[in-house]
Amino acid sequence: MEDSTLIRKIRMDCPLCDKTHEVEERKRLTTDIIKGEKIAYEERSYRCTNSDDEENEFETGLMANKNLFNARSAYRAMHGIQKKPILDPCCGSRMFYFNKDNPIVDYRDIRSEKTTLCDGRPLLIEPDTIGDVTCIDAPDESYHLVIFDPPHLDVGSGWQVEKYGKLPHDWQAFMKASFSECWRVLAKDGVLVFKWYEYHISLSQLRPYFPCEPLIGNRRPRNSKTHWLLFYKE
Repeated sequence: MEDSTLIRKIRMDCPLCDKTHEVEERKRLTTDIIKGEKIAYEERSYRCTNSDDEENEFETGLMANKNLFNARSAYRAMHGIQKKPILDPCCGSRMFYFNKDNPIVDYRDIRSEKTTLCDGRPLLIEPDTIGDVTCIDAPDESYHLVIFDPPHLDVGSGWQVEKYGKLPHDWQAFMKASFSECWRVLAKDGVLVFKWYEYHISLSQLRPYFPCEPLIGNRRPRNSKTHWLLFYKE
């Protein structure tokens, strides 16, 4: 990598030489084209010192995502696009919002749908950004408040799945990755709000994936199976 700066050396399995050894993590200023404009941003990669000079660089999937985040962040900064302080990565139809178009909330969802429920009511799932909660397109510590209301259904079909979404078959991996990403983009002194309805999966089954001990919450709701928990990031 030309004109790059060494950040650190890290021991890992190298995909270039198929050996476990110390590789160099390096950074440089580079450019890319976003929406027809040339954008300068910081790019990182790994260098294998056992390989030849022409093919001695590689990046992991996580590093590639972070490089993409940096490029998009540079584009937003260049155009003065204001960052919203609140993230809802599974907004669905925004059912519990008093203002469904609150300008300080970054509404995201993996779905974008317009349909009619069985009782004739319209269902509108129109996120600001299509995005996967297990891989949030945002830099670390970007939001002061994250609202995490994932699908709670792991079986079934019909209007409930249309309205609330459905967990993947490997829901444990999904919840682990989702909590990790929500916590990553949450700023220090920020709050993560978690909503969960106990359908087949109990709250206790999710505890191994919590980023920390909840601060407060309705631990044993009597009249419903809906839990609200608040996590504080120190």
